[in-house]
Amino acid sequence: MQNSKVSIIVPAYNAEKNIEQCINSIENQTYKDIEIIIINDGSKDNTQKISENLKKIYKNIIVVNQENKGVSQSRNTGIDKATGEYIMFVDSDDFIEKNMIETILKNKENDLTISNYKRYYGKDKIINNIGIDEKIYNKEEFLENFWNLYNTYLINSPCFRIYRKDIIVLNEIKFNPKYELGEDLIFNLEYLNYCNKICVINKYLYNYRYSENSLTTKYRKNYLEIQFQLIKFIEDFFEENNHMNEKNKKEIDKIICDVIISSIQNLFLESSYLSHKEKKAILKQYVNLKETEKLQNVVYNEKRLQFLQKLILKKKVDTIIIYSELKEILKKLLGR
Repeated sequence: MQNSKVSIIVPAYNAEKNIEQCINSIENQTYKDIEIIIINDGSKDNTQKISENLKKIYKNIIVVNQENKGVSQSRNTGIDKATGEYIMFVDSDDFIEKNMIETILKNKENDLTISNYKRYYGKDKIINNIGIDEKIYNKEEFLENFWNLYNTYLINSPCFRIYRKDIIVLNEIKFNPKYELGEDLIFNLEYLNYCNKICVINKYLYNYRYSENSLTTKYRKNYLEIQFQLIKFIEDFFEENNHMNEKNKKEIDKIICDVIISSIQNLFLESSYLSHKEKKAILKQYVNLKETEKLQNVVYNEKRLQFLQKLILKKKVDTIIIYSELKEILKKLLGR
């Protein structure tokens, strides 16, 4: 196999705790024709110092130090600096298996190759993501199987996959800094518009580190609005590929319902600064959205979701507040 250079882009912000493990896991790859581009995004800890020390040890590391611009701009900077034929993204908290690049590049004739991943909570708790079918999809097959991959969390992330740089550059695909949530999905959907062959391999090659400070624990003021915008990107993706059929409309309706429920949960996160009065006012707006009517056609298996679904449809605002606040208190008491 003729070697093809791979550029691995690592955006880093205050990553002193894990960045050395991350970079070492990349340097220890069985595949050696790589360059590592660390984008130090205005870190206030020792990330820059550690990165510069790693650069002295490994000659294939490029370190870019910039003012804090966010992860989207950092990845875009990495793309601009990349000289490889292929591009990978690895988050600075994560690490990869030593055969990841070699394994993925066995399928380099495809426009996109996606591997599976593990959720890493610590040495004593590592959970494999849901298993997937190994397959090379043409565009039509991929569109037919989109939701199988979406529901196994393989569509959204820019990690655990390899991109062709020429597709990114020729079509001027960038991460949109306007979005601090969902920018990865937007990038991937735009990239997929130009893919004819997509390979999926069921090998757990990427270790995704979960932490208490993950996005799921952070209150977001415009969460519902942002999620509805992301759903519009999915709708546009199917429209552009002439694939907006009844099946996809039904799946999108299900996502809308999920978003309404998660938006309500977002109001009651411990990190929320909203007063009781503010929560109640926003909640009234949510339960009166025309989109909530779609909840009538969704079947949830979890009892807590079934219960919340009924409360939303009946517009029981006060009961939703009591339930949600109790749920957060229990989570705190149980340390979840």
